[in-house]
Amino acid sequence: MIRAALAHGKAIIRSNRGVSAVEAALILPIFLFLLLGALKFGEVLYARSAMNSAVEESSRYATIYPTPTDADITARFRARSFGFIPSRVTPTITRGAISATVKYIEVKASWSHSIDLILFTVGPINISAKRRVYMPS
Repeated sequence: MIRAALAHGKAIIRSNRGVSAVEAALILPIFLFLLLGALKFGEVLYARSAMNSAVEESSRYATIYPTPTDADITARFRARSFGFIPSRVTPTITRGAISATVKYIEVKASWSHSIDLILFTVGPINISAKRRVYMPS
């Protein structure tokens, strides 16, 4: 009886049944963690693209219509922002002059974003965009 139990035990040890399930159980969490990290990194790139687009569009608006107010430029920024940019991001608008005839408007916006992975949080990652446009004389 003991010999039969030992023979059965050796057969179980030599058996390859269930090896794939064990390997999948070991590899799947690592793979999913890497996949989640890649998706979150894509979100950051998407937010950066959205921020650049909104800043460029609002600064372009300042040059097409020569007398915009800061409220008009901010409204244009909010209208053109897309993606993950929250509504609490407000652009900073700076007006200046290089000389008496050359004037400019600088539109700048920034947003701090943390990437929340399952086991830990990365960040904050600062996303910012700045664009200076020169006003027609």
